[in-house]
Amino acid sequence: MSGDRVTGSRTERIFVVLQIRSSYPWVTQLTIVKRKELFSSMDPPTSPASPSTEAKEATDSPEKRANATEEVDGLCISREAPALANGGLSFAEPFVPRLDGFDMEIVSVHFEKCLETDGVDMGLYIAAYRELERFFELMGSVFGFVGADIKDKLEILHQHHKSPLERHGYLSIKTMMEYETALPERLEPARSSSASHALPSASRTLLRLHRALEFIMLFMDGLIAARDDDAVSHVAQDAYRDSLARYHGWFIKKGAHLAMYTLPTKLTLMEKISKHSYGEVEGIARRMTAAMKPVYVRTEDLYSEFKLHDLP
Repeated sequence: MSGDRVTGSRTERIFVVLQIRSSYPWVTQLTIVKRKELFSSMDPPTSPASPSTEAKEATDSPEKRANATEEVDGLCISREAPALANGGLSFAEPFVPRLDGFDMEIVSVHFEKCLETDGVDMGLYIAAYRELERFFELMGSVFGFVGADIKDKLEILHQHHKSPLERHGYLSIKTMMEYETALPERLEPARSSSASHALPSASRTLLRLHRALEFIMLFMDGLIAARDDDAVSHVAQDAYRDSLARYHGWFIKKGAHLAMYTLPTKLTLMEKISKHSYGEVEGIARRMTAAMKPVYVRTEDLYSEFKLHDLP
């Protein structure tokens, strides 16, 4: 920031300029620009004042203009920019958050509470994933290889969780696995049409969501580390290769990679999906991934404990 003030001169110039441009990893660069010219009371009129000029001078006198500024740390600051005079920064954000955007705070809160019980609370897990479903909706068909049937899977888990006949077995992911492994037919992908066994296995259904959660975590980690103008396609492809690609055949892999080539830059993607402002999105994203990871690890351990990783 720079300011220059020439006392007693005919013209007093004050330069205060502010422009903020941030590029991930959130390194802020300052460039300032606001220009204001003040004419001192010593300035002689260049021509006789007309009635309209006199009226203007009555409302725009040198004294009034001078009173519109104040000195802060040796610099003359316009009162028109109170955020600067108060030590704050006022600037236009690179994008406007969507009111109907993806809310990472909802995901964070529910996943953080999931582990308050040892077995991973199933209701809270479903609630967190409901908001992740919103993420996939906003991404559109580009992530269709992940999000195509998330809504259906969540509904299956929800029906199990609220079932009055089986609710005691679906309070947590651990009790779900205990309940379903106690009777092998409960692990079948498609059950009989009888009232109590019409739903597919919850353990099998959750396994698909669990694998997708790993992809989301890796993708968000890569997105946090990326610069604003970086192509998100590379971030998504790396996350996919290290997670879901292990479970997909050649045809799906090729289709997924082609779809991910259409992803925009990080900044454009955030504008498309984020409910959070540019200034706060990184911190909220970090909190969300930090909440996801212990839930993912605990669920992974439960699948290993009950030997359910290989459910078809």
